[in-house]
Amino acid sequence: MKTVRNIAFGEERIAQIGDNGPEEIIIRRDLALNFGDIVSAKITAYNPVLKGYFAQTSKGGLFLPTREQLCEGQTVTVQITKEARPGKDPTARLSETNIPVRLPEGIDIGSDEMDDLIDSALESVISLSGGGRLIIDRTAVCWTIDVDSAGSDSPLSDLNRRAITEIARQIRLKNMGGLILVDLAGSKRGKVRPQLTADFGQALGLDSLIADKRWTPAGLFEIERRRERTDLWTALAPDNPIAVYYRVRRAIAKVISGHFIVRVAPEVYHLLQQSDCHAKIEPWPGHAIHDFEIVENKNV
Repeated sequence: MKTVRNIAFGEERIAQIGDNGPEEIIIRRDLALNFGDIVSAKITAYNPVLKGYFAQTSKGGLFLPTREQLCEGQTVTVQITKEARPGKDPTARLSETNIPVRLPEGIDIGSDEMDDLIDSALESVISLSGGGRLIIDRTAVCWTIDVDSAGSDSPLSDLNRRAITEIARQIRLKNMGGLILVDLAGSKRGKVRPQLTADFGQALGLDSLIADKRWTPAGLFEIERRRERTDLWTALAPDNPIAVYYRVRRAIAKVISGHFIVRVAPEVYHLLQQSDCHAKIEPWPGHAIHDFEIVENKNV
C-alpha cells in the first residue's frame, strides 16, 4: 500500500493506493469540521427528542448528544465524531483530551495528479476485470450497488466473487456510510447465499466501520456501515461551496502571471472574501455554485 498526499490552501487530500488503484481517500479542510477535530463550542439549545444539544463553533454548528447537564451559553470542548452530511450537522462528543486524530504520512504529489486519483474514485459505473460491471447509486435512504454481467460469459459464481472484492474497495474508497444494498447476480437463489456470505465476510473483514450485514427477504445483501467522514460524493459535490472554494484556489494558483479577475457564485465569493486569496474576486449572480471563470483584467 502506498500513501500519497496533496496539501494546498488549507485542504489536505490523502490517497492510499493498492494494487487495484486507490483504496481510500481522506479530505481535511480548514474551513470545515473534520472527523477527530477538537474544538470549542458554545451551547445554543437543548433538543429533548434527540437528547442532546445544538452548539456553535467558529466553523459552524454541530450536535452534541450527551446526558450531562449543560447550560445555554456554556462553552465546552468537543471532538468531532461524525462529519456533516446533507441536512445533518456534524456530531461531536465531550472531550477531555487535546490529541486529535492522526492522519497517515504520505508522499507529496501535485494537485493535478491527486485530481486524477479523485476523479477515478468518483466514478459510478465500475468495469470489473474479467467482465461485468458495478453500477453504484445513492438515494436519500441508502446506497445501492447492482452487479451487472454486461454480457460477460463468466459463471455467476466467478462474477460475484470478483464483484464482491471490488464492492469492498468501492465502499472504502467512496466512504459509503449508513445502509448499503447490493444486488448480486443470481442471488435470489437461496442455495448460493452461504458462499456469497463467506466471500463478503472475507472482503469486508478489515473494514472496522462495518456494523452489520445480512440478507434481506428480497434477496439483496444489506450492509450497515458507521458514518465518520463525509462520503466522497458529498465532500466533492458540485453544489458544495467549500469544495468549489478549494477548486477555485487551485485554479488561481495555475495562473502564472498577468492581471485577472475571478468570477464565482455568491456562496463561493463569500468564502474567498474571508481568505488570504489576493486575486481580484467578483460575485457571479445567477450562476450555479460550481461555475467560475478566470479572465484577463483589461482595466489594468
